[in-house]
Amino acid sequence: GALIIAENYPLDQIIEITGEAAEGPGNGSGQLKAGDKFLMLVLFKTMLVESNNSAALALAQLKGADNFVALMNQRAKDLNLETMLFVNPTGLDAYNSPEINRSSARDLAKLTAFVLREEPHIFEISLLKEFELRDVSGALNHTAQNTNALLEKMPLIVGGKTGETPKSGGCLLLIVRAPENNGYLISVIINSPDRFGEMEKLINWTGSSYQWQ
Repeated sequence: GALIIAENYPLDQIIEITGEAAEGPGNGSGQLKAGDKFLMLVLFKTMLVESNNSAALALAQLKGADNFVALMNQRAKDLNLETMLFVNPTGLDAYNSPEINRSSARDLAKLTAFVLREEPHIFEISLLKEFELRDVSGALNHTAQNTNALLEKMPLIVGGKTGETPKSGGCLLLIVRAPENNGYLISVIINSPDRFGEMEKLINWTGSSYQWQ
């Protein structure tokens, strides 16, 4: 979804939160209200930093949720991500559909490499530990807190994204600089009860188990 927004949306456009977006699950701290107006960039940031699904839905609704999902699936096809399928714009489990949002870890890593190369600002935003969510009048709505618990512990992080639903379990994607600044390591963990602990072990193991030149 973030890639579709980055490639197709003017980030200085004003977006009004709909009732459907405000009342849906995953509204962060629950402070996005119907009728609130924000710059698109502000909603883009809260979607990435706070994992706010109401912000994601509000952005998708600008093109129509179904059209937005079609764009997501077409982009996955363009990038040869064969296991990737989207049934809604938020990534939440779809209980009214026989299909589910799905992807392999490999395809998530391939998509990450593409975004890192073509739209690196997406991952730059994901590094924000917090930011003040202000509406178009400048009034503070709330302070969004990053959902990635590893930002404070791993200084070599380049970007990442958290995710969690009942069907997918705890998920975490992380990009870190390789030792000796030799490129990047992209790691993906899916369906973990301890996604942050397991990711930390994985990154530490990779750094100590290979020779980097």
